[in-house]
Amino acid sequence: MHKDTISRREFGLAAAASMGLMTSGQSAGANERGGEPVNYSRGLIESPPTYYEALEPAGGAKKPPMVLISGGAHTGACYLATADGRPGWAHAFVRAGYKVVVPDWPGVGRSGYIPFADLTGEVVVEGLGKVVASLGQPAIIMTARMTGS
Repeated sequence: MHKDTISRREFGLAAAASMGLMTSGQSAGANERGGEPVNYSRGLIESPPTYYEALEPAGGAKKPPMVLISGGAHTGACYLATADGRPGWAHAFVRAGYKVVVPDWPGVGRSGYIPFADLTGEVVVEGLGKVVASLGQPAIIMTARMTGS
């Protein structure tokens, strides 16, 4: 691999960090510019590989968790910031007191590669379902138009 080549996952994390919306690290804090402190974590479900990020108010969430599922042509990053760099829906829900979980579909974005022939609807549902199950409690699921049809 060329020394200047980075993975899609590294690129996504670098791009998000440059917007000032999150930082990477073991116990990183994500803050909206000038906003209240936000606890940030990320994880990866092993099989099928499904990356997710979680944000919640620094004092803890008082409401059930929300899982924001993107449409098929996007990643969960679309909920973190707008195209012009303003805070996205994830930050609005955190300000309202929710823990927000933002996954990438299996085989998409930071979740890693799955051969197209193996990427079925069942695989996508299994990966996203495991993210929801990892919360250990009922959650509010918000989907984009494509995933909610």
